[in-house]
Amino acid sequence: MSQQLNAYQETTLVSEMKRRNRPVRAILNGTASIRNIIENKNGESEPSITEYILREENESNKVYKNRIIRTYVTPFLKNAVSSAAGQIFKNPITIKNKESFPDRLLSVMDNCDLVGSDLNEWLMRATEESLAYGMAIAFVDFNNPTGSERLSDQIETARPFLKMVSYFDLLGYKFDESGNITMLRFREEASIEDDFIGSDRVEQVRVVYPTRYEIYRKDEKGNDSLYDSGNIIRYDENQDRIIDRIPVSVMYGRKLGVLNAASVFEDLAYINLQHTQVDSDLSWASHFYLIPFLITIAGEQAIASEMPKISALASYINVELPYGSEIKWVETNGNAQKAGAEKLASIEKRAEASKMDSSVSVTAGARETATGRAVQADSSSAKLKLHAEAVESFAKSIIEMFASYMPEVMLPEFTVEANKDFSISLGDRTVSDLSSMNEKGQLSLSTMLSEIKRRGELADDVDVIEEIERIRDELDERGLTV
Repeated sequence: MSQQLNAYQETTLVSEMKRRNRPVRAILNGTASIRNIIENKNGESEPSITEYILREENESNKVYKNRIIRTYVTPFLKNAVSSAAGQIFKNPITIKNKESFPDRLLSVMDNCDLVGSDLNEWLMRATEESLAYGMAIAFVDFNNPTGSERLSDQIETARPFLKMVSYFDLLGYKFDESGNITMLRFREEASIEDDFIGSDRVEQVRVVYPTRYEIYRKDEKGNDSLYDSGNIIRYDENQDRIIDRIPVSVMYGRKLGVLNAASVFEDLAYINLQHTQVDSDLSWASHFYLIPFLITIAGEQAIASEMPKISALASYINVELPYGSEIKWVETNGNAQKAGAEKLASIEKRAEASKMDSSVSVTAGARETATGRAVQADSSSAKLKLHAEAVESFAKSIIEMFASYMPEVMLPEFTVEANKDFSISLGDRTVSDLSSMNEKGQLSLSTMLSEIKRRGELADDVDVIEEIERIRDELDERGLTV
């Protein structure tokens, strides 16, 4: 008996990869996922930080829920991902020889996903995805309103566009001995139109092969059924039909294998988890620390069976105590809160140290030199530079895939360049501060100009040596020296 087809089933390899990145997803889902869990709005498999806020032994559902409600996620991980991507896209990517691109290709790049995103916008989101989960998957689909498979019709009507295959929508894949991906299966949402219901979204599974695709949806009985299928006709630079690889490109942040990756910030994710756990415990404990409580101290002659007698009259509460007993308010001395705050501060320091940050803090001190800062900056920005190079390769591949759907387009030789100048951060130090250091003999003119150029205050094409010569010439004319 053949096994029932299950297009929605994940392969073991994909499940293991997602399990590894589940803490990352939970942290990035943030505080909102806690609210969704409480309100039962989360998807069954969507990770939430509540998975990592442990329920104590004998803790009731009500108490645990109240504790969770007071839990918030400080977005160290999200900020690190956004910061790293932002530094790469500090300047838009540039395409050398773009002026030779045909208008049709340029129009596709200006609205690359059919929802108004240009290629730069789309690439920045993909970069955040690759930093967060270790890879970003770009699938170039095509829109062919006629449904015709004749190449001449496709040239007139087919319109390629980009889809990002979310890391958590991936279901399965195959690749050949050369590493070319020959099949990709993933979940996606599709728009449906109904005259009575209106526009809506439906989940489906797409399976992509080098020359064809299949789409599966659930039928009335909940079984997977083939909903749609068609051919994919693409050509390479030699005008030969592509039959060995699918229209997919992958940008890796931390590659473990073909379509197998882990977060660039995996360590930071676990530090962020620990911070959230400790912060959650402290928030819950503070709920009691900050409220004084009333205790009764029994007198020496009080009988064990005697209990305080409480009565109420209008807005007054009367308490009758056994002989020799007393009642008093008790407050904490704050030592526990202080210790908890110190622990949080130590975790926050580790979180800062785990960021992929090209910035180098500048502190006063005679031993600090511009050379030392430059060496430190080059070391700390190495990962960002590698990722910027991955963005360049990814963008070039996407443009080539666009062109492969347009056989009439002769794609010229071109290169893609992303920002790889990650300057030293000077904090609150201004140009005037550097100038003052130069006047006091604490900083040479050459170093001062180099520092100003590195922080983006001078254009890239400014030659520091030539600038120094010009300054000397101007000072000589005025009878001054430098």
